Amino acid sequence: MPPSRPGLRRPDDGWASPGELSILRGEALLHDGVLPIPFLGTTWARRGGAYWARRVGATALLALLTLVTGGLSAGFALGLRSGGAPAAVVALYASTALIGVWTGSRLARRAPIDDSRERPRMVFVGGLGALVLTPIAAGVCLAVLAGTLGRDFLGERRARELTAGWQAEKPARRRDRRP
Repeated sequence: MPPSRPGLRRPDDGWASPGELSILRGEALLHDGVLPIPFLGTTWARRGGAYWARRVGATALLALLTLVTGGLSAGFALGLRSGGAPAAVVALYASTALIGVWTGSRLARRAPIDDSRERPRMVFVGGLGALVLTPIAAGVCLAVLAGTLGRDFLGERRARELTAGWQAEKPARRRDRRP
């Protein structure tokens, strides 16, 4: 495979398949050549007031979700401990948050690829499922929240690189078509 443009990964490195890249390119064409990203849409291209309002709102929402899921996880862990569970069981329970951190990190790295085209599924978890999944959810929220606090928002740098690459190709294609 020929080397990719600077700053872009090749499709075979696991970031995106050629099909996913063509979907992203199609999304960009629908939005005047700017690739929309989760939460921010196309406002990242100008970084005006709408961008900052959406970014602050999304970060606040993720912080709230992290606090709620983290609080539930801590409550479950304290309940286990006060119920007589050994410290090792509580530590094992708390360590399941690492699965969530790993999953959330993968989600943050893959942005702006979004599977929202699929029909949303309703999932209700109760009882033991809630006990097990709460620290995982807290870990996901924590990792995604960490991705929102950098200079660029989730997927913003990748969208900028892809958009710049596609815009650089436009003049070359026009020259090729002229007789």
